[in-house]
Amino acid sequence: TGQLTAQKYVVPNHPCQVKITQTSATASYNLRGNVSATSINFTRVTQLAVSISPASTNSKFLVEVSMMGGDNAIPSNADRPECLIGTLFRKKNSGSHVDLSPANQSGLVRGLFFNTLTRFTTRGSVSAANNIIGQYLDTPTYSLGDTLTYSMGIATIVDTANEDDGCDFRLNRQEENIYHNAQASSLIKVTEIPQ
Repeated sequence: TGQLTAQKYVVPNHPCQVKITQTSATASYNLRGNVSATSINFTRVTQLAVSISPASTNSKFLVEVSMMGGDNAIPSNADRPECLIGTLFRKKNSGSHVDLSPANQSGLVRGLFFNTLTRFTTRGSVSAANNIIGQYLDTPTYSLGDTLTYSMGIATIVDTANEDDGCDFRLNRQEENIYHNAQASSLIKVTEIPQ
């Protein structure tokens, strides 16, 4: 019985610290759909970011995301993402945000996550959920004293006819144009695993 505490207690292959950001904030992101995978850029979701200062010199970082959202209820092709693709951005200290997904290729979008709903038929006038739930194991280069910040990134692809149209993604919110709205919370979690 009782409780054992320690300033730094590191065991290889066992988590030594966990950082979590959970938010119920709502936000709208207008994504530029594109058919050519080589020109797709991810938009950073600023509400879903978490920072961690490594406790060990040789760690991997398991990043888990649960991003809830939906598209616009307006029955217009221009406002409905065909498919939501997710990635992670990593920033070290005050540096730039680096996209962790592999380089895109012609006809192939290389993300880290897919949304839980993909449309293959007419969108109609009812909004749909566009959630992303997934995990990614990162092996960054860092030094003790550095701070790593992970944030969610999203992009969409559309059909050829709507290549230049913007697509509306709504974080933590799904809007119905008839009876009701739905709202949820999203989460990003990073676990340090010493090697």
